[in-house]
Amino acid sequence: MVAYKSIQNRITEKVLWVLIILSPIIILLMQSAISRHNLFLGVPEWSDELDYWREMYSFSANGFSFGGSMFFGYDAKLGPMGAHSITPIAAWGPFFWLFRMNIGIHAIVWTNIFYLMLAWTIFVFLLKPDVIKSTAAALMAYFYPLTILYLHSSMLEIVCMAGIIIYFSLLYKYHISEKRTNLQFVLLLLIGSWCTFLRPTYIVLLFPAIWMKNKFKINLKTILSMLAYVIAFGIFYKVYGMFCADYPGWITSKLTNMVGIRNKLFFLGSNAKNNLIHYFSPKSADLCQVGLRYFYLTITVFTLIISFKKNNATSNEENLTSKNYSDKISNNNANKISKKLTINRMNLSLFILMFGLWFMMIVLYDIIEWRDFRAFAPICFGVVLFFFTEERSKVNLRILAAACAVHLLMYSLSGVNFIDTKTYPIFTDLSSYFSELELTDGAGRPRTIAVDYELNWLDISIMSSVPSKLGYQVFYYESNENDYVKADYIFIPEGKTTESGEFVTNIPGYGNVFKMYK
Repeated sequence: MVAYKSIQNRITEKVLWVLIILSPIIILLMQSAISRHNLFLGVPEWSDELDYWREMYSFSANGFSFGGSMFFGYDAKLGPMGAHSITPIAAWGPFFWLFRMNIGIHAIVWTNIFYLMLAWTIFVFLLKPDVIKSTAAALMAYFYPLTILYLHSSMLEIVCMAGIIIYFSLLYKYHISEKRTNLQFVLLLLIGSWCTFLRPTYIVLLFPAIWMKNKFKINLKTILSMLAYVIAFGIFYKVYGMFCADYPGWITSKLTNMVGIRNKLFFLGSNAKNNLIHYFSPKSADLCQVGLRYFYLTITVFTLIISFKKNNATSNEENLTSKNYSDKISNNNANKISKKLTINRMNLSLFILMFGLWFMMIVLYDIIEWRDFRAFAPICFGVVLFFFTEERSKVNLRILAAACAVHLLMYSLSGVNFIDTKTYPIFTDLSSYFSELELTDGAGRPRTIAVDYELNWLDISIMSSVPSKLGYQVFYYESNENDYVKADYIFIPEGKTTESGEFVTNIPGYGNVFKMYK
């Protein structure tokens, strides 16, 4: 009977592993069946998706020798990138390079599926979770709102999720290893750095790995390591910003352009106050976004609480190393307390990670319009997955499960449903209308076409028809003659015209193309 149960458990494990790895495909199959649309053919529709797609479309065909894809009038200091810096290329470029393929309309969706399946494969291979852990991972894989909402999109969040899964799988393996290797640490740094390219605030991911490398001690070596960590991020952010257009609406841009420390601090305080109001208000957004905010905060507080544990055992050297992953609190006047309270510095490092991201988002970003949801959700997923894998306390596991259930309930009651939005658009091949456009100037630099907001919004027919070599810019506001003369070509509705340009062609049902250079 024991042998039978053992075999049964092994079979159940393997089945769960397969279900976890195939979860992206199964989820999309289920969503396609529900919506009666093939969501594997999801296309970019939102502004960020369109910008990601166009940059990858140009990069996959021309390398870095393409015209920028960006908001009109705000150019990056270096390179052709604009709105999202080098992030799209860091995210999807390796896939297109590996398979030597040019991007198609649906390619980012397929790439996201590939990344997520690869991440879950690494999770299973490294951790070989038992039935209970596999069940927890499978439930998270299939029911986490971020995955349900974004898997069929061309957004970045699924790539972030994949990077987070790989990172926390490596972190757990590094955490439990009796003899940690430099290779493990380097892999953590590489994956953590890749995640930082995807979203700069994810620099917080490297904190647990660096502190663990220093055996969770607080000494000169640790301080110097953390100092190097901060300096390296400062250099990275400066370079990253040079490849990204500096938009006046961004918090960091406003902060840079302000004069005086007092004004900067007042501005940051005011922004943080507004963000805190939005963060805690149950009426600031739909229940899906509000639920994620509360869920993230709950997991952050939970992580802090379980970092401290009463323990009547006497202190020894192993308690002060990472082998048992806990340290005694001790000082000259509190020996009695030090014998009863231990600090799990692994958990404490995860709290610092989560709080660090939360603090940056509150002070330097906007808690509105899914922006915070997209940043918080992947990190929260990774931490919860780590705890379900590592935690031994049944009480703590039940608390985690309850928090996840409440989060899923709030999402279910929110009314948010993106399944039906990613349907087949009616594609119109407009490439013949743009075939006569001059792609480069006399110096070989790519020319630019600026497209009116009214023509571009939610319509990839134009974006996929304009030659990939051309810089593709969008008027995201009411345009005028002063804007038109900055571009090589403009594509505007039939109701608008220009006195400075030379008529090139009319595209029926869309508008007119004008040549603006002499």
